[in-house]
Amino acid sequence: IWVAAASLPAAFATGLLGGALWFAIAGLAGVLAWRVVLAVAEATRGRGEVSRVAVLVNGILLLPPALLASLFYLAAGLFLPAARPAAALRAVPGDRTLPLRQRLAPNQVAFASLGLNGRSPGLPPASADRRHPMAAVALNRLLALQGIATLLAIAALAAMAML
Repeated sequence: IWVAAASLPAAFATGLLGGALWFAIAGLAGVLAWRVVLAVAEATRGRGEVSRVAVLVNGILLLPPALLASLFYLAAGLFLPAARPAAALRAVPGDRTLPLRQRLAPNQVAFASLGLNGRSPGLPPASADRRHPMAAVALNRLLALQGIATLLAIAALAAMAML
């Protein structure tokens, strides 16, 4: 359950927002091109020059949806009483051990807004035991944040479609 919950923010960025963003920018051709680059990057990972170029292009194409997902998580934190989106904003530039792209990743922003440690998702930083009583509470908060962020994204997509 924890692995799936920890991968929700990344799947949100690549699944829902990535396709919607590239469709809004370049239509069906943009979505197809983005998915082809993603498939080539995954299929050739670690196999020479084609892999390096595909991974680089995929990273560039994934950056806008990832930043958009991070913004939706920050906005969703405003509607969740247990969340602290201001703390997430302060935490993002502070962790110099990670590259900027990873600090702005949706999972880092989601975990930071809930006061969770992104390297051991779902648990308060002081706890290493997944059976800790706070683990279930943290999972519920993460799922609630995901639900609110998804509803905000759907509302934004619906508003864009009406324009």
